[in-house]
Amino acid sequence: QLMAWTAAALFCAVNLWKTSPKTTPPRVRWAWLVATALTGVFAILIKWTAGVGPLLIAGASVFGIYSVTHRDRIRRRRPALSPVECAVAGAIAVFVYVLFFALHFLLLPLSGDGDAFMKDEWKRARPSSSFYTKDAVAPSFLSTFLYLNYSMYARSAGIVATHNWATHWYQWIANSRGLMYFRRIADIRNMRLMYLLVNPFVAWCILAFLVAYVGVALYAAVCCVTRKKSLVPSLEPSVDVRRRFLAIGGMFWAGYWLNLLPYIPVKRPAFSYHYMPSVLYGELVTAIAIDSLPQRRHRWIGSCVVFALTFAAFVHWSDWIYGVSRAPQIHERLRWLRHWD
Repeated sequence: QLMAWTAAALFCAVNLWKTSPKTTPPRVRWAWLVATALTGVFAILIKWTAGVGPLLIAGASVFGIYSVTHRDRIRRRRPALSPVECAVAGAIAVFVYVLFFALHFLLLPLSGDGDAFMKDEWKRARPSSSFYTKDAVAPSFLSTFLYLNYSMYARSAGIVATHNWATHWYQWIANSRGLMYFRRIADIRNMRLMYLLVNPFVAWCILAFLVAYVGVALYAAVCCVTRKKSLVPSLEPSVDVRRRFLAIGGMFWAGYWLNLLPYIPVKRPAFSYHYMPSVLYGELVTAIAIDSLPQRRHRWIGSCVVFALTFAAFVHWSDWIYGVSRAPQIHERLRWLRHWD
């Protein structure tokens, strides 16, 4: 759900940016604005760290997406939303976020085993709680809402216990360790295991394109500012393609690292599935890079090669994805890196 809503928010935002206040029917523009706000807040409701995506969308919507061009040293690629539109989108997001908590409390008026995060005053007003007091007055919704959100943050940040399958952000980038969900040994000839691992080709392709993007973007920016011709003029992309590569690719590149940022300084255990939002933005950087190739046949070749190798890697490691029973020797051959244990 997290990945689906994040991708949906980006899709709606791109369609919103394609509209124009002057030429697009207002109902169409407002429909995309509402859809962007809703999908963004749905992603945040799944997991707070998904807020990086809506934050990028909000920044690009408020300030526009800037890039270096031949004709102008700096040009805004997409016009910023009006203050009214920004206020409406923000109000929708806040309202829906609070609304889901209100519905949660409305549909679950009783207390249960999962009430450890709630205030004692709240539990004393619930007949099913062991803290129940007949004349207790329940705290207001606003007080409970604010306390619960703070409690979720504090409890998450306060987790310091280690875990055997905990991994660090730099291991996610290199795909050097995954997450073992289960291992079943039927006999000496059959073993089943399910191992969560980013498709190795995808992970290493993303890493290569992230590194390459920095060099190519700097070179393209220098060529734009100085109006210097490319080293290979026949392969020089158009101004529009270069602008898109620098602006949109730069936003996705930043989205990759911003999604990693919350996990860099923290000491709490994290797992490889926390890397999934960054993978999405890394894939988008790769797509923008291939789509920026100057000739159509180069784009086709690049797309086909990436798809074929991705599919081949999926098939190769599918035994780990679906928990297929195989001989231990086969599982050992799938273990390309030492820490894929």
